[in-house]
Amino acid sequence: MCRNDSDCDDGSIYTKDICQKPGSVNSSCTHGSITCVSDLDCGAEMFSGAPFCSNNSVFRGFLSYTCNNPGQVTSYCTNSIENNFLDNCTYACANGNCVRCNDNIDCDDGNIYTEDICYFSGTSESYCSNEHIECFTDSECGDNSFVGLPFCSNGNIAQNYRTFSCINKGEPGSYCSNSLEARNTGNCSFGCSNAICLPGIHDVALIDFTNSIGGIRIKNATNDTVNSLECNKDYKFEITAENLGNFYENVTFLGNIGGLTLNHLPENNFAPSDSSLKTKTINNLSLAAGFYNISIQAIIPIDDNPENNFAKRQIQVTCSRCTQNSDCGIDYESDPFCSENNSIVTTIEFICHNPGQQNSFCTNSTDTDTEECEYGCVNGECRNCTSISSLKPFDIELVLDKSGSMTQSIDGTTKIKALKSSTINFINLTLDTNNKIGIVAFDHLVYDVLGLSSDKSSLFASVNSLAAAGPTNYNESIRKGVDNLVNNGRINSSKVIVFVSDGNPTIPTSSCGISCPSFNCAGVCSGGSTDAQDIQSAIEAANYAASKNIKIYTIGFGKSSNMNQTLLMQIASITGGKYSFANSTQALNNIYTDLGRNMTDIICEGEFIPTLEKFASLSGVQQIENNIPETNLPGLE
Repeated sequence: MCRNDSDCDDGSIYTKDICQKPGSVNSSCTHGSITCVSDLDCGAEMFSGAPFCSNNSVFRGFLSYTCNNPGQVTSYCTNSIENNFLDNCTYACANGNCVRCNDNIDCDDGNIYTEDICYFSGTSESYCSNEHIECFTDSECGDNSFVGLPFCSNGNIAQNYRTFSCINKGEPGSYCSNSLEARNTGNCSFGCSNAICLPGIHDVALIDFTNSIGGIRIKNATNDTVNSLECNKDYKFEITAENLGNFYENVTFLGNIGGLTLNHLPENNFAPSDSSLKTKTINNLSLAAGFYNISIQAIIPIDDNPENNFAKRQIQVTCSRCTQNSDCGIDYESDPFCSENNSIVTTIEFICHNPGQQNSFCTNSTDTDTEECEYGCVNGECRNCTSISSLKPFDIELVLDKSGSMTQSIDGTTKIKALKSSTINFINLTLDTNNKIGIVAFDHLVYDVLGLSSDKSSLFASVNSLAAAGPTNYNESIRKGVDNLVNNGRINSSKVIVFVSDGNPTIPTSSCGISCPSFNCAGVCSGGSTDAQDIQSAIEAANYAASKNIKIYTIGFGKSSNMNQTLLMQIASITGGKYSFANSTQALNNIYTDLGRNMTDIICEGEFIPTLEKFASLSGVQQIENNIPETNLPGLE
């Protein structure tokens, strides 16, 4: 028994519970079937089928269900499929997938200078290639034009013309190329120079030709070429004119021989590049015997090169009769002239044979006086050593002994102090803006005191810094002076060493001073005594200087018994220098003074050894002992 529908509720939403005849004994419940109460009761929504492409987008069918009359016994289910948008493809769509390209148009980058290509179209492996196109037309490569500066070509003005070309037009492999071609830009009638047409020149020349001398050929009456003339005979004087210019010319000729007119006939309308042999005859040549200059000039109104208008030569005229030598000609002596570094003077002497007789005749003789010039020839004069040397600066190395013996006394002072004083005096006399002096000092070692310098204050300070000690090293001190001049001397200088010592060499190398500190050991280092090795090393050093063209002027200072004057003389002689000896401070100063004042003359004349005549007023100067008697001046030993 049911009173209402709720009494019939069976707890299921899928039934329609109805109370029939509610409240009566005949009431009953019915449960009508409900197909669906919501869309979900009809089925699950899902994608249906494979994705597909539409207008460059990816779509896929989507299956959806609908509950009609939901919750009613009349409910029923329906379904529908709708195309759902999945993706918008950036480039292209194929087979339901976004791909890079389907065809070439999908690869278009909007640039006309690329060829757009789709590779593996319509697949996931598809890709685009935008291959560069360099050019479509020649004009895209550049503007054809003249480039560079004009220049001369084949006698005309030309300029390079650049042409641009597009190779493989419109294709990825296209490229630009250009070529240069010389094009004629101006025709020149008379040639071209420096890209300018030449204006043309007026130029007539008298030229050399067969058997001519100085452009003049002379023939006698029998048409033989002659190179001397006889008075009172007939001769033809021939010249050849050539038009070297660009215009027709009217040419006149003006000539002279010994005051006689020698004018050839004019040449009218003389064409460019033509030549013409001109002949002028003089009958009964009325010239006295002698030498004559022949001069002929070609003349045109305008001549751009007048230097080649002349023909000149000298000719001798002889006459068949003479009474004295002067009738045959005037004796001639040329001015000196230079030939192969010799000074030459040519003399011509005329002689009349059988003077005053019918069979008289003239002859002449030519003599050439040649003077060999040791130092070259200029303007016919031999140059001498002094003129050469005075033009050259001096580079002088003073190689000064500062061994222990230089502490010995002389004339109330020490030898080292006397050497410093005389050296400073020499520097004062010798140093000028052209000359340079360097200083090397030596004992058992060699000291490069100061390189070549023209600074007096530096030189004076370097000299005053010397202190005496140790044995005597000739060999390495000379070599150091030579090397300084070779390595640091000027190319155009005269290079000289002045070597001053008061004793003998006692060691050959500076290593002796290291290995033999007491300077009295035997063997390779003789120390305080002189042996053959010491002397030989000094001679070898002199030979080294000679090989470098460096003269050494040696000065022995002190007592002659304390030094080997023969060795000092030998060192000087090997190098072309001279040796001098001074046994007093005054003598040393005088020698230094003479050397400083007369460097050029001493080098050229070999006058470095003081002589009695030269130093008669000086005391303490003597010549070397080598079969030369000592000059016993006052104050000499």
